[in-house]
Amino acid sequence: MRGVKDGKVFENKYINENGQSERIEINKIDSNEHNTFCKNSYLDNKYYMKKEYKNGTIVDTRYDEHKKGRTKLMYVTIIGNKND
Repeated sequence: MRGVKDGKVFENKYINENGQSERIEINKIDSNEHNTFCKNSYLDNKYYMKKEYKNGTIVDTRYDEHKKGRTKLMYVTIIGNKND
């Protein structure tokens, strides 16, 4: 599993008890963009994410494949627990 350390820090800092977060600008947080939010990462195994890329692509991990964006990740929003 990738991004465990960064994922746990992000989880404690930004994700509420309902498994959701505000829209977070990636450049303003301390994380490894790829490992923290990629497929099979710590966060991916626990939460659904809405990922917004520089080219305007939006990936909703409830329905879309992670690699759909293929450009720089700009924003992420945690949108729910996978276990609910």
